[in-house]
Amino acid sequence: MSVSFIPGFEVVDRIRNLIDKDTQTGEDKVYLTVKQIYFLDKKGSLDFGGKELNLAERKPLLPKKRLPEDKYGWWSLSQGTHLIEFNEQINLREKEIAILQPREELLHNCCSHPVQIVTPKEELSLVPLNVGCQGIDIKQNARISTLRIVKR
Repeated sequence: MSVSFIPGFEVVDRIRNLIDKDTQTGEDKVYLTVKQIYFLDKKGSLDFGGKELNLAERKPLLPKKRLPEDKYGWWSLSQGTHLIEFNEQINLREKEIAILQPREELLHNCCSHPVQIVTPKEELSLVPLNVGCQGIDIKQNARISTLRIVKR
């Protein structure tokens, strides 16, 4: 069985809240942008039955402008795991699966997030971002992930 990705110009029809359609559209993918970055303030807990489930508390990191006249700020992240929220939302059609993966430039900076499979009944959720020992600066609305769609 061969798998083919839906062309990027068709994928954008399934995405809401794009920042710039032309810049975010690739041959067979769409680039997703970071809306907010969070850090975990308190640990959570998981149990078998769910009665003792406690989600970790998260707090937003505030981006800082480098110059007062800058339109957008930067997050300066140190080593560790953070949570990212995307600007974009996905509206998949029946029998489609979206594959979310880190952008190559993110990987080249020793940062990554897990690959996720999203089905039509799911929404794109917060994604853990792992930052290497050198840290990274990320600008608001930076393209950090790619989204490809395949038909089942």
